[in-house]
Amino acid sequence: MNDAGKGASRTRQFLRRYLPELLLFVTLSITYSYFSQGAGPNQNSRFDLVRAVVEDRTFRIDRFARNTIDLAKRDDHFYSDKAPGLSFATIPAYAAYRAIAPATGPGSVARARYLMTTLVVGLFSALGAVVTWRVMGRFGLGRGSSLAAVTSFALGSPYFAYATLYVAHSFVAALVISAVYLLLRAQCSSDRSRAFALGIAGFAAGWAAISEYPIAVIAVVLGLYTWRSMNFKAMVVYGFGGIPPVLLLSFYNARCFGAPWKLGYSQLVVPEFQKVIARGFFGIGLPSFESIYGLLLSEFRGLLPLSPLVVFVPLGLWCFWKTREHRREFWLVTVIVFTLFWIVSSYVRWDGGAAMGPRYFIPALPLLYVFLAHGIEQALKVGGRALKLAAASLVSFGWVAGVFICLAAVSVMPEFPDAYLPIPLGDQPIPRITAPIRDFVLPWFLMGHLSAKATWPTGMMGLDHYEAGHEWDAWNLGERMGLNGLASLAPLLALWIVAFGFIAWMLRDIHRAKPEDESGLA
Repeated sequence: MNDAGKGASRTRQFLRRYLPELLLFVTLSITYSYFSQGAGPNQNSRFDLVRAVVEDRTFRIDRFARNTIDLAKRDDHFYSDKAPGLSFATIPAYAAYRAIAPATGPGSVARARYLMTTLVVGLFSALGAVVTWRVMGRFGLGRGSSLAAVTSFALGSPYFAYATLYVAHSFVAALVISAVYLLLRAQCSSDRSRAFALGIAGFAAGWAAISEYPIAVIAVVLGLYTWRSMNFKAMVVYGFGGIPPVLLLSFYNARCFGAPWKLGYSQLVVPEFQKVIARGFFGIGLPSFESIYGLLLSEFRGLLPLSPLVVFVPLGLWCFWKTREHRREFWLVTVIVFTLFWIVSSYVRWDGGAAMGPRYFIPALPLLYVFLAHGIEQALKVGGRALKLAAASLVSFGWVAGVFICLAAVSVMPEFPDAYLPIPLGDQPIPRITAPIRDFVLPWFLMGHLSAKATWPTGMMGLDHYEAGHEWDAWNLGERMGLNGLASLAPLLALWIVAFGFIAWMLRDIHRAKPEDESGLA
């Protein structure tokens, strides 16, 4: 073969290997940027810190404190009570944005918040989905079943909603799955590239921990896995990677709250939040039947009503266990998923306030969907043609139902109310808060009442559009193009059909991707 032929062959191999991932990343990035969910106490608290650092050169958010209830206070100064990792990750992008687009007009902050959500939360979340696909490939799963699982995760679970909100859950999930992938990759790398992968894995896990404090437990679990799967030296290198985020958090805590080990949650402003934190260890006690049922099955905050495909998780758990080739990785995934679920179900406010599904559990969703991918693959192998057809129909129905429900929720308003409010839209009130999908999301979606959230001029979230002083806050790109109602989603659906159809066409002749095969997703 001449040089031209070899070059063409290398190009085809490169496209075959990376183009499906690139298309998935671009499609999800556009999808997550398609929706602007506006302001809210959680988003404002985090973004206030970004603005304070860039605009005022301080960690104090005194100038913005009236737009959120998520506050800490020390020496008559207000601070964000949130873990600062997401805010710190946003500061460079916001500083660059303000250098070229100084604040002008009342919509300036809203535009900046949307752009930062897209650039930081949205892009990291899209990357997290691609990395999840790669992790599934590392475990020897077929690319078809992996694609079904990862698209269900990215578009048919609460991960979708929190990739469009300026909060940390999907951002942290992307960091956790990236750390896992890097540790898997390090095991078959040369010494120099192994050290680099271990260090970046430690940095990702450390940054996840300073973005959501319970993830510190997961970072330790990953360190122990590194020791057991490689050696003590590898664990030390991983640990060194996590030092910079920890030092950054220590400096922030010392400046804001008086000591490196003091967190914003120890100096909350709102009395109701103080009572929550005072119970157990920062609000964490023991799981209850109510919280376990609520997180898994309830219409109020359950994962299953939002993502029906998770019914395949138990089957996938069993199948992954039987795969002796990855027994150590099975225990890693299992420990991470069940540890975080135990922490979330033990929290006094396990429901997450105004939230879509079990929002505190989202960092574990990429690994939960690894189980789901195993379950789908096994279900499609069982029995004869009739059983295979039935399994394929069940998978297809679960995928479509989950994506439809989550798309409806993201389009209408993903922050489901946690207290009864008379929220009418014409003659369609929300009668109950315990069934937000049935009583709120689906009726409003089918009537074409999208982008339902409104806010006060101060930035606090409000829901009654007819009360004086409220303004429309949320929107989608279709609405900005002049489309109304359900028609505003047509460009997004067209993108999905073309992109996912092309990805499926590219994978048509690839049945399995082996972890050691560099032509696959390894």
